[in-house]
Amino acid sequence: MRVEMRVKTPDRVLSLLVNQPTLTLAEIAAHLGKSTSTIERAVAKLKQQNKLAFYGPKKGGYWQVLGE
Repeated sequence: MRVEMRVKTPDRVLSLLVNQPTLTLAEIAAHLGKSTSTIERAVAKLKQQNKLAFYGPKKGGYWQVLGE
């Protein structure tokens, strides 16, 4: 019997952005198989918890995972 642990979307977003900090919200959504609005909610939650920050212009900026 195999037991799978479900990883919540915000945690999956953080894991992805650690290695690819220049991804857009649409690219994150495509990688995770989620809608863009789901990713927007997850990112907003992470920003509120001070776990994620975006630096630079909208085009060409990057994400930084905080508190790691």
